[in-house]
Amino acid sequence: MRWSAFSRWRSRVSSLHRIIRSFIVCPFKAISMNRNYDGMDHDEDDRDASYYDYLWCGPEDEEQEVVNIDDEQDGKFEHELDDLVFALDHIDCNPNSPPLPAAALGDEASSRLHFRLLKRKYQIEFLRSPSPLDPLYAILVKVDLREKLDCDELRTISKYHREGSFQCVYIRLASDSENRFMDSLDYWEAVNASKYWRTAKKPDKAIAFTEGLDEKIDASGYKVKAALLTTRAGAFRDQKVFDMAISLGLQATKLFQTFHPYMLLGATCYQTGNPKSGDEYFSIAIRLGAKPAFKDYEIVKAVGEATEAEQRLSAEYLLQKDPIKYKWAAKYLH
Repeated sequence: MRWSAFSRWRSRVSSLHRIIRSFIVCPFKAISMNRNYDGMDHDEDDRDASYYDYLWCGPEDEEQEVVNIDDEQDGKFEHELDDLVFALDHIDCNPNSPPLPAAALGDEASSRLHFRLLKRKYQIEFLRSPSPLDPLYAILVKVDLREKLDCDELRTISKYHREGSFQCVYIRLASDSENRFMDSLDYWEAVNASKYWRTAKKPDKAIAFTEGLDEKIDASGYKVKAALLTTRAGAFRDQKVFDMAISLGLQATKLFQTFHPYMLLGATCYQTGNPKSGDEYFSIAIRLGAKPAFKDYEIVKAVGEATEAEQRLSAEYLLQKDPIKYKWAAKYLH
């Protein structure tokens, strides 16, 4: 029984190896293959989940007895696994590449491998969870297929983003939003594209893409125009072009009264050593619905990104205002 199960597993590894190789050589050919990874019927598998944890994402130093076989068979099996790892190492990480082949429906092993490949492709292997039940797996599948994420999925991505760089994911999202904007001329998609480019730490692409778009929006689109000006202002702030950031932010406040441009203006003032004006803008933002915690976060971030001279100015202001609440600012006086 155990030898039969092992033989089926070897066949599955070989098939997985072939399909990954075909994807690397000709990705479009691999995508068109509408079949399971192993191309064979699945018998009942009597192995528990820990077996797959060991093979695909388990601790490297964990010892697991698979089956008692002779040295020659064991060597061939390890060689096949080595070839598969080589294929994984040579997957194209370009986020604009075609989608990976889909996992075999109902097959835990191929779903785990698919999840691992997606994390490799989008360069987020610092996330250790191997389980296809992780909500991130379903989200990455949608990202890879260029399907639009809903608000809950975007919030989930944002939470994971705090653990490490999701740059490739956000580049993919930005590219997809640009394409949707070109197809539909929905300016909210342009706003999303700019936001994703900024999150991917590519504000220059956000600036280039949004150039002149606000001038094409008529008076009835004042809300989306204000949002577009605000995200464009944020991109200029990312590049430390503060005069443009403030100018665009002020234009946005004249179109629609929402807290977003005021938060941007407040943070920009703190970053440029003008904390008193920053507090004035933050006060307006809070009256318009911003949470005070957002203000505190933006102040810490803005002061941290300022030059040494501007850090000292903001730190002196904050410590004079509330030496207990802003005691963290004292480090900028040394």
